[in-house]
Amino acid sequence: MPWDQIGPEFIELWGYPGGKRMPEHLEILGPNGSGKTYAQDVILMMRAAARESSIVLLSTKPKDESLDDLVYPDGKPWKTITHWPPPYGVDQVIFAARAKGLSTAARAEQRRKVMDLLNEIWVKDSNRIFVLDEIGYLQQELNLRTHLNTMYREARALGLTLVSNTQRPVGTTRYMHSESPWKLAFRPEDEDDARRVAEILGNRRGYVDVLMNLDAPAHEFLMLYSKTGQAVITHV
Repeated sequence: MPWDQIGPEFIELWGYPGGKRMPEHLEILGPNGSGKTYAQDVILMMRAAARESSIVLLSTKPKDESLDDLVYPDGKPWKTITHWPPPYGVDQVIFAARAKGLSTAARAEQRRKVMDLLNEIWVKDSNRIFVLDEIGYLQQELNLRTHLNTMYREARALGLTLVSNTQRPVGTTRYMHSESPWKLAFRPEDEDDARRVAEILGNRRGYVDVLMNLDAPAHEFLMLYSKTGQAVITHV
């Protein structure tokens, strides 16, 4: 189904199940080069345009050119900040918590920056979208599994919508999968990963062939809403 048809419909439905406002988490699964970050960027910009949503994207990579596609309506790139809060009147930002090197001390400082941000947005009536770019790194390298588990269990009560992406689902918190009714899955690297992704989608036997037959060069992905079981194949 063409994105120009399914995209606006998704934006209208996302976070409004049954027409009632309710945070709904979104997860995006796909290997490097699959197009998952570009699709994420497009979705975030569409959501900002449609709902004027407050969005914070947590970036931990030393340099991530894939985020350059995030622009405001005037064409200027989203503002990157390193301290909270954002400037007055700026509703969509990239929060850069990047490690200055590979040392243990550098990693510890990076973890501190991430924790400072989490403590700032983990408040009553936070009412924003919080984007976890490569959640596997946050969990495994920065040892934030317990914090992420808590976030997925309790974020909706604070008005927080979580958007997360990862290259491989193995090792990521199970709450990411169980608490995210919206799922985007790009073609996995191999059948082993396809079986794991198919399990996350809720039908290991039914989705493996679908996933492996997605057109990777065209950046096709499967979009599933687990609350209804509705699924479509599209590309941005």
